[in-house]
Amino acid sequence: MKTLIPLTALAALFAASSAFAQTPAFSKPSGYVTQNLEANTFNLVGITLQKESIASGSFETVDGNVLTDAQGAFVVEDGKSYILEIVTDGNSEVSIEGTIQLVPAANITSTQITTSDDLASFGLQAGATYRLSAAPTIEDVFGTTTSVLAKGPNGASPLSDIVWVPDGNGGYTRFYIRSSDNTVRNAQSNAAAPNTPIVFTDGLLVQKKNTGSSSLVTTGQVKTTIAGLVVIPGFNVVGTTFPAGATLQNSGLQNSISSGPNGASPLSDVVWIPSPGGVYTRYYFRSSDSTWRNAQSNVEAVADLPLTSAILVQRKAASSINLTLTPPESYDNL
Repeated sequence: MKTLIPLTALAALFAASSAFAQTPAFSKPSGYVTQNLEANTFNLVGITLQKESIASGSFETVDGNVLTDAQGAFVVEDGKSYILEIVTDGNSEVSIEGTIQLVPAANITSTQITTSDDLASFGLQAGATYRLSAAPTIEDVFGTTTSVLAKGPNGASPLSDIVWVPDGNGGYTRFYIRSSDNTVRNAQSNAAAPNTPIVFTDGLLVQKKNTGSSSLVTTGQVKTTIAGLVVIPGFNVVGTTFPAGATLQNSGLQNSISSGPNGASPLSDVVWIPSPGGVYTRYYFRSSDSTWRNAQSNVEAVADLPLTSAILVQRKAASSINLTLTPPESYDNL
């Protein structure tokens, strides 16, 4: 049985890294993260720990969106979804390392994975390495019989806390836990919604109503490699991926978002970092001197400004971009 450690501070994580390296039972550092869910507000929540891999290896062939690993021997559960991560892409010219695909079990055979996107057209080549893991579900993260969410008879009830899951198109699908049978339900239709997957790069909004605050504890492994996602025009909820040590300055966000002369400029994408009480502080990356600045005052951000588990990224241009999140340098030792 693995012993979990709290990953609430960078010092705790890195102080433990040498112990992990010397303990054969640990393939990757494992631990838990506690997040406070405040009442009477929308809480921005990120899933910063991952489930263990069910498979990893390299692809012998990449044919459009059909990826083959003859040694794969994939075993998946019907009705579940899985997260495919590209660790290295086999392409020295165009890198898509960190790319993530959500794949339903129906699209996975013993040796092949069929993705929604044509990864070959993105630059994926034979020899690329990957990691495959089960996607956590709303049931996994929040619990059902015992839950950090307040339950209610339907989605409209003032008793029902609501989980807002991004749909990838700028909207959200809302879910609650029905008190009569402890099942996850669509908050609009009240239809059953079992095994709804959550991707760790997608942050969540958790709407706590008048039922008091609660603590959300998530467990899993620490991701130590870069993560990639697509950011569309408008507001995007982004999970910051790394459980400790992630700052605005070391996040790598400045390499992806558009910079500008000031926070009000239509050229400047804006990063919204939440604080308790539903308050956000906004930052942009100033093009003239390559510094992070407060989007209202234009004052330079404090050094090593911590990132919360999830943030909002406001994309001002009419085009989407590929956003890359980089782990802190100290993760190299994990």
